[in-house]
Amino acid sequence: MSLCDVITQKEVDAVASFVEAAGELDLEPFFGVDEQFRITSGSDYRRTYHLGDRFHFRSALISFRRIWMSKEPSCWRNVTQILSGSEMPDRIRVHASWQGQLIQNYISGLAHETDKEMETKKMVDLWLNTVFAHGGIAWGNRRSDFEAAADKYGQGRFEFGFRSAVRHVGAMFLGLSKNAAKPALDVFKDQLSLQPSFRIGAAFGTKRKEVTKHGELIIRQASSEYFSEETFEQRFQRILRRSHFQSLSFTLSQFDAAPVGVLKAVFTAASFSALIEKIGGTLEITEADGAAGGVSEILPDGFNSVTTILDAQHRLCGRMLISRQGKVRTTPRASIVLDAELVRLKEELLAE
Repeated sequence: MSLCDVITQKEVDAVASFVEAAGELDLEPFFGVDEQFRITSGSDYRRTYHLGDRFHFRSALISFRRIWMSKEPSCWRNVTQILSGSEMPDRIRVHASWQGQLIQNYISGLAHETDKEMETKKMVDLWLNTVFAHGGIAWGNRRSDFEAAADKYGQGRFEFGFRSAVRHVGAMFLGLSKNAAKPALDVFKDQLSLQPSFRIGAAFGTKRKEVTKHGELIIRQASSEYFSEETFEQRFQRILRRSHFQSLSFTLSQFDAAPVGVLKAVFTAASFSALIEKIGGTLEITEADGAAGGVSEILPDGFNSVTTILDAQHRLCGRMLISRQGKVRTTPRASIVLDAELVRLKEELLAE
């Protein structure tokens, strides 16, 4: 059979609906680089979970559910099955099959946050069907099951696991859309003269202020009760929390310097060495004296903090050791990575 024998308007619309939902998902702040996902300990609480805004997360779940739920035409399983058919072009078929298998392997695995006692799919279904889209009364997933799991594993841990799963699976949905579903729509149009029966778009808009094709201006802005202008210091802290700046973030947190002074030091320092000097420390670059070891190795005398430095390919470049007196010790390779990290931080601060 040829492609025209198996692809109907129904299949085209299903793929288009998936692409639309994935496009909306990609716009959600929850999937942005500033979404918080951290766990800390050592304070008055046994463990602290740093998570993003709850409204942002609930918003992301709307589009996520369109792709997750098996009864939706835009369900990832349905779309993967359409795009993995032998009649599809090889590049699309291979990407769809591979991406679908990645998703299946991940959601069928046992979630770490449930002590590997519950499949990731079960955890996601519990949240979606008992406390988000449904009340857990008339469906297979029961509210009592959700509450039992939250009590057993802890509310913070259980929510962290759910958010992590949505973020990981959502990223796979975006990969499926980019590498298989969108190219497939082009194939349907060019080879079969088939197009979606509706316009693919974001019904609720993509910007705070938009001009429509009808010449109307739409301004979407929350009440001042929920809205505040971000100061440059807040912006600096937000961007510094991004995962690719974790070495700089760790370093700056070890110094008792005023926020304004730290911000000034970042912008005026031409190198990591100059940055350390400007915030009151000294930098020693060496392969000896513990700098080249692993994070689990014993700290040399006089140092109380340590982190490992990885390059862009996640290769270990050494350790960074910091003393209470502000002495910093690291390797030549690590200092090069930190120089590059500082340059990138400045670029991202000025880019938005």
